[in-house]
Amino acid sequence: TEPPVGYWGFQPNHIVIERSTAKIADDMGLLPLVAPFIAEQAKKLEIAQDIYSKNILTDVPTIMVEGETDVDYLKLAIRHLSSALQEKLDSHELRIIYKLDGAGTTQLCDWALSWLYSGFRSKMYILLDKDSAGNKAKSEIVNGEAYKTRHQALSMKIATIQPSQAIISLYSQKITPSFEIEHLCSTKVWEMWKSQNLVSLRSDAEIRDMFEGLIPRDKSLDSVIDELVPDISIRDTIISFEPQKLKKKRMVSCLQEKFVDDAEAFSGFRKTIEDIENFFCK
Repeated sequence: TEPPVGYWGFQPNHIVIERSTAKIADDMGLLPLVAPFIAEQAKKLEIAQDIYSKNILTDVPTIMVEGETDVDYLKLAIRHLSSALQEKLDSHELRIIYKLDGAGTTQLCDWALSWLYSGFRSKMYILLDKDSAGNKAKSEIVNGEAYKTRHQALSMKIATIQPSQAIISLYSQKITPSFEIEHLCSTKVWEMWKSQNLVSLRSDAEIRDMFEGLIPRDKSLDSVIDELVPDISIRDTIISFEPQKLKKKRMVSCLQEKFVDDAEAFSGFRKTIEDIENFFCK
């Protein structure tokens, strides 16, 4: 005779369990509440273990960036602005990495988690753009339990790129542009990129966000921009334009062809490079 549903009993050589897992979970009460959290943490750990098992990460001092061209910009800026970091790169005591088939900030979040669980002791510096995606990724990493409990012991820093003097001048006017690593290049570089149709206009919504609270009802956005940003070279480049995603490689190629020996082209990277140098060299 079959036992009734809900019966737990012994049969020869095995145990018969007829209660459903859903019923057990309901009876336990707490399990349905914590199960989603457990599943999420298990997924993150699985990603971290996968990255580690494929030997993507190596226990050497490392700068992680979002994409391939970010490596080029940093190396060019370091060449002009930091002999200490250049020496470390040349002697392979420091590396700058990205993952070709990665997913930008999502990839960096996964890498950060993997590094935190790896037990590595080398310094790790993760560099993100100062835009919505970069800010979101930074928040996700630093608010995670693994980072809170492990990052000091592991010497990990999560940073967004630092503003150039041109962007600082906008901040002084309470203008708050989001910016990518390309925006740290000089306005002369941006004028060259514009002339070759490698950049595109920012959206009206994005520009309005920069000037939030600064536009009176009796004035247009254009008139406020003209009034608050009298420097045409800034107004007509980093304020108004952003890189074309599919032309980023061409942008850095043009930079290397025309400005590789022009230190001024990279002066906007100074605060970012100083922050990296302080982390690795002090």
